[in-house]
Amino acid sequence: MAKQPAMDQLHELLEDLEAIAEEVLCDRQEIISLDKRRNTNREALRALQKTFPAKPLEADSLKLEEARKCTSLPIQHASVNSSQAWMCIGDMFVSMPKTFLVNSIEKEQKQMDKAINELRDGMRKKVDTLRHLEGEESTRGSLLKPLSKEEWAGVEQVVAWTK
Repeated sequence: MAKQPAMDQLHELLEDLEAIAEEVLCDRQEIISLDKRRNTNREALRALQKTFPAKPLEADSLKLEEARKCTSLPIQHASVNSSQAWMCIGDMFVSMPKTFLVNSIEKEQKQMDKAINELRDGMRKKVDTLRHLEGEESTRGSLLKPLSKEEWAGVEQVVAWTK
């Protein structure tokens, strides 16, 4: 009968190990999917920014029919420089102002960056807990965080001051 409590403890430890390992794997997969989405958004943002003309073209004020008559400007060029762009929402396409699309994509990029950083921070702690439960030492430096811009500027000032 003395063996039963030890077996229960071992069973509980293995359950904890498996649960934390599954959370780490799920977080890792979530980071990968968010990163793919962030890269797709970056591509869309870049494509939208490329279509903004450096200075307004005369064809922007032309209507579609007038642009078709114009031989020096192809219709694709006139439509690319318009202030509207198509956006896919679910299974339908919607024409929206480019400035709104750029702002919303930039906002979504910031939210995804924040979510990815939070997942990475949480994953570091979970991996440390996992290693502790396995009876191993935590990885040195795994809980370090990068310097912020302000901290890095302070380091550069100190280094420049010592030279």
